[in-house]
Order: sequence, then C-alpha cells, then structure tokens
Amino acid sequence: MKTTSNTFLVFSLKIAALIAFIYLTNQGFLSRINFLTDTNNYPTLVVFIILWAFSIVVLLAVSFQQNTYIRLFWAIIISVTTAISYGFYNAGGSELEVLDVLELWQARHETGRAFEHFSHALIQAIIVAVVGVLILWFPPPKFTGKARTISTLTAFLPIIPIAIFCSLIFIKSDRAVAGLPQQFAPASMAVAITSQLVSHKIPTRMKVETAPETMPKVKHLLYLVDESINPDYLYSKKGKLLKGLANNQSKIADFGVSVSGSNCSARSNAILRLGATRDNLIESVKTNPSIWQYAKKAGFRTVYIDSQATGNVATKPNDFQNYMTSSEASFIDRFYKVKDVPVTELDFRLLDIVKKELDSDEPTFIYANKNGAHFPYNHNYPESEAIYQPVFAKKGSTGLGGLLELYQNDKSMEKVVNTYKNSIHWTVDKFFQKFFNIINLSKTVVVYTADHGQHFHPDSTTHCTSGFGAPASEGLVPLMLMTDNAELLSQFKKAAHANFNKTDHFSIYPSVLDLFGYSKKEQSNYGYGLIKPVPANIAAFNTGDILGIISTDTMWRKVRKLERIKFTPNAPKQAINDQLRVNNKIKDTPPLSDIN
Repeated sequence: MKTTSNTFLVFSLKIAALIAFIYLTNQGFLSRINFLTDTNNYPTLVVFIILWAFSIVVLLAVSFQQNTYIRLFWAIIISVTTAISYGFYNAGGSELEVLDVLELWQARHETGRAFEHFSHALIQAIIVAVVGVLILWFPPPKFTGKARTISTLTAFLPIIPIAIFCSLIFIKSDRAVAGLPQQFAPASMAVAITSQLVSHKIPTRMKVETAPETMPKVKHLLYLVDESINPDYLYSKKGKLLKGLANNQSKIADFGVSVSGSNCSARSNAILRLGATRDNLIESVKTNPSIWQYAKKAGFRTVYIDSQATGNVATKPNDFQNYMTSSEASFIDRFYKVKDVPVTELDFRLLDIVKKELDSDEPTFIYANKNGAHFPYNHNYPESEAIYQPVFAKKGSTGLGGLLELYQNDKSMEKVVNTYKNSIHWTVDKFFQKFFNIINLSKTVVVYTADHGQHFHPDSTTHCTSGFGAPASEGLVPLMLMTDNAELLSQFKKAAHANFNKTDHFSIYPSVLDLFGYSKKEQSNYGYGLIKPVPANIAAFNTGDILGIISTDTMWRKVRKLERIKFTPNAPKQAINDQLRVNNKIKDTPPLSDIN
C-alpha cells in the first residue's frame, strides 16, 4: 500500500468514524464491564475483552476490504443488525437480548403497529443503518501485495464472531451475548433462535380423561381477554370504576388488581389457554389439555374471536398467533378473525359476534382477544372521543420533531398517558356501556382480564421487558367476573372481597373448570382457584421463555402486595400518598425474587 497524505487521511478518518460508530451503538458495553467487575467474575471479563478485541479486528477488516461488493454485503448486514439493536434500545431503554428476539418473532404480525408507536426509535434506527453503511462501504485506501492478499482472505471473517456468539447462546442461553458488539450479536441471536425453532418439537398434548363431575354451572362462558390494560386506569380520580362498569356493578365481582401470567401478549395468552401451572410452567404449557378440550368434553361449543388483526395482513401461518397451533385450533368449532374494519371499531365488531354466539341455544364457550389499548394508542378511538388532552395527533400529523420527541421527556409522556386514557375510555368504558345494554348475562358468566399491563416512563418500553428487572406495572391487570346469575354472583362477590388485590392469571383456569362442572380433584391439578382464599405472597408474572426454546430456566417477577397499590396520574390522592409511603419504606429492598 502506497502511503500518501491523502491515503493517511482516508485511513485515519475511516478508523475514527468506525470507532465512533461502535462506541455510540453499544450501550451495554460499560454496564457489562461494571457487572463483571462488581461480581469479581474476572475469567468471564477476560473472555469478554478478547471477544471485543477480535470483533473490532473483524470490523476493521470489513471496513478496509478491497472487494467493493463483499464490503457492501457486510456493510449492509452489520449496519442493519446494529440499527435493529439501536432502535430497540431507544424504544425500550434496554439492550436487545435473546428472549426479546424470540418474542419479537412471535409478535411479528404486530410489526406495523410497533413501528408506528415507536416511530422515534425507527427513525433513529434508519439513520444508524444509513450511517453504518456509509462508514463501512466508503472506499478504503488501495492495498497492494501481501496487504491485498490478506484482505482477500478475510472476506468472510465476520462469520466467525457470529458463530462464536451463537455458540455462547446455546451454552449460556439468554444473557450469553450481553454487552458484546451489537454489530454481530443480533445476527447471532437470529441464527440461534431460527435453528432452535426449526429443531424444537412440541409434544402431543394430553387428552381430557375425566368427564365433568356435575352439570356445568352456567350455559355460556365468555373468556374476554383485553389488550394492554393497566388496571389503575379503570378507576376515576375518586377511586370508582369507569361509568360503563360502575353503572353495572351489581353484575360484577371485581377482584381488583391481578397479576398476569406474563408481561408479553403471546406468553400470557398461551398461559391462559393451555392450562399452564406455575410450578411446572414449561412442561405444563406444552402438554396439559387446552381450555378448548375441557370445554368440548363438558359439552360446550367452542368459539375463538380475535380482534387484534388489522387490515388484510395474516398474523401467522393459518392466521394463528399467541403460540396457537393447528393442533390446538382443531378443537375450535368457530374461528373468527375480525378484519377489514377501522381500528376504532374492532372491539365493537367483536361484541357483535359475541352477542350472535351467545344467542345460541347450545352451551357455548368463547375465548375472545380484544384489541383494547393496543399501541399505537391514538388509533384506537375516534378523534371526537379524545376527552383527555393534550395528546399526540393521528398518524402523519406529528412531524419528524414530534416523532423524535415521543417517550423522551415528561412533557411527551403526558401526551402518551392521555392518549392511552382516551384509548381506555373508548375501548373499555364505551365498550362495556354497550356490552351491558345488549348482552343477557342471566345464563352467562364473563371472565374479564387483560394479557398484561402497561408501564409509562420516558426511555422505557411499555411492556415485555425481559428478565427479573421488569417493572411491576407490566404484569398488573384487571380481573372481574360478571353474571346475572344471583347464586353465582353472590359466590363471586364474596370471593372478590376476600381475594381483592391478591389473585393472578394462574387462578383462573381451575375456576373455569369449576364452572364447566369438573371435580375439585381435576381443578387441583392447576393450583388454587378464585373462590377460596388465595395464598399470600405467591403472585408473579413470567418474563422468560415459556416453551424452553432458548432456556429451560423460568424467570419470575414476584409482585409484592404493596406494589398493587394504585399510583398513576389517574389515581386517588390517598393511593398516591400510600404509594409514596411504600416507596420510602421499600426503596432499599430489592424488588425482584425468583420464586421458581
């Protein structure tokens, strides 16, 4: 390589630009160094530094690769993976991990909505991708002789760090590549997860061997699972339920703040449908009989309604989502996918289907996924129903500055929360006003809950945080039983009074089996139900892999009783004072516990 002033300048600028690019897109590097140092894990620290040093060498090799097309090939791959990681960090405030990639894959049908909701992060990610390609692809100085030969031999060198990182994932699972270069880590996660998904086999689900002991206690059962509902926002400033629920409180047993099975939609819905148990989560969710099997054995016609589809985009092969398979779907008699209606009407179209199915003379079990407060929040309600202000405008009217502002400061968070509250106003309050006007509950029981809660904080995602550090509010949901059957309602209300703010999703399954008429022994296979007093201090939501695709270690975020106290901009003053007192009391106490 001939050395000239121009050559030296290009050489120096490329190295400086590359180092700056690496530094600005690896937010987890220093925290990982600090963690390994604080825990005296020096062997891992040495390996970590070696892997980083090797990765930098590889990136330099790519940046100075003499073949233009090879350099462009790796520039695109490296820049895109870096941009994905960078965008994820800006959307949620945490480094991309293996479980995040798995969950993103499971929820890939929601990509469009996620892009709209986290537009600021998407814009920043695109900028990172473009800058990365320009830095890596920009023509390097011309090499000659041995230098050019070496450059040719390193054409596919990036495969090595990807392969090494992938091997670490197989050995150490989720946190294996924490803090390692995001130029290669996301690609290694994608490769590892793809290989595991291809090879992972779901065992045959068990049959329901025992028939119900008694006749079903109800003719129709509606299992209504809302989307992204923080239970605090179902109450007014005076602590009363929203109008649509409060006006019909004589038909409702309100169990208060419950704890979801997981803080992610797919995992939580799978737990609700598939008979998962806390003490044996991975095995039970894959092998226990599904709710559909129990319903059919009890003589119920089975119906599934999904109002979370938008437009004509299929959610999964065969239009399945939330870990549903064709084997599970074979037990569903009627399968509805609400499409081709405005987002603001998704849940009201679902309600029309519910009414039609509950008018049937046959005993009917319905599992319905509402659209609820799914992000982007401002799409869920008509502009005329924006009763809380200020809010973010509809799509296309915020401008680049507004999109970049989203989730970045307290002022923008006020708009986010107001937009969310408008979504609750329309899809929950207005929904139930109509629901109770048209649905006859004299022979019907409704189990109402949500898949997960929402967490509102600048630079933080709203839900689906991986690992033990998830905020409690991501796993807090409402839980209500609704009916006009006087005998059942009396039983439900007594239980709701005894178990207020104590229940979780795992207590619903045995309660549904009880309504189907199954024996106490059969119910006990799934833990405690809602009717008897709930054991204290066991509620927790899962924040890890429920199928054992990546890891067979389950992760639980235990929820303290005090963490269920309402503390939102919509909460009563006394609740806020109580929460401030709680914060002072437990501020030095680690809030996380693995109860597995």
